[in-house]
Amino acid sequence: MSALIQWEEGEESLALEVDAATLIAREHTAEVSEHPVETGTAIADHVKPANRTLTLEGVISNAPLRTPRTQMHGVVGAVGGAPLRSGQSAVRAQVLRWSGGFDRVSECDALLAGLVERGVVVQLDTDRGTDESLVITRYRVDRDGATGNALPITLEMKRIRVVSTSRVEVPAVPRAQRPQARAAAPATPSDTGLYNVLQSAGVVPPDAPVLGGG
Repeated sequence: MSALIQWEEGEESLALEVDAATLIAREHTAEVSEHPVETGTAIADHVKPANRTLTLEGVISNAPLRTPRTQMHGVVGAVGGAPLRSGQSAVRAQVLRWSGGFDRVSECDALLAGLVERGVVVQLDTDRGTDESLVITRYRVDRDGATGNALPITLEMKRIRVVSTSRVEVPAVPRAQRPQARAAAPATPSDTGLYNVLQSAGVVPPDAPVLGGG
């Protein structure tokens, strides 16, 4: 199976092709409330879908069976004949010859480790379709005597939920004004006719301060 990882670096689009993907697994999970759910309540309100996860296992090699699309820097391969000797007999075999040297193993190893450390959002293209908005949460390499100089990789990815925001203009609201405190009315002299009229009408209380006439 083929697998291509793509991401953006500034204004540049980058990619990394896995020579052979031996496993591509997708997992969908959800968390269910452990508290009792009341009868008649929408069950979906108590189920929380988790982010989708993907697992990719594959091999990257410096001796691919075809010319990879990435990390070759212009080097191409062409099928040509090469003499092979077995005992006293010699045969001619068709092999893939390269126009120059390359080291995809070291370059891809550094790129994948950097994607994890920087938390870069990537896209995974496979034979089954495209998965977007992924973050590589785990990158593992298992080498033994059987793998030789190849790079056997295991990638675990998790999909992140991307939302968009927008700005709206809020109409200006006039600020509330504090009511001004009214000053106390000056006392009315008791020797005036107006004071007597107001007091008899109940406007001026009997205990109001009294000012003497001048």
